[in-house]
Amino acid sequence: MRARPWRTAVEHAHAFAETHGHLAVPHDTVLDGFPLGQWLNKQRYRARKTGPTPAARALTAIDPWWNPPWGMTWQRAYQ
Repeated sequence: MRARPWRTAVEHAHAFAETHGHLAVPHDTVLDGFPLGQWLNKQRYRARKTGPTPAARALTAIDPWWNPPWGMTWQRAYQ
């Protein structure tokens, strides 16, 4: 995955959430050529390791449960 500004990635996340109502995105999800699922997984990992980043704060504003303390498999099933 090539580097992209996080704001562009957040725009893709926002578009997905507007359509689906959540950010429990499967890892292999690609939206308009952008690997959204992979990017969100990386953001979850970063947020858990380093704390909230600007991207993490923006994602929380879109979907408060984008990075739940429980597993994403459960979150996807719930959604």
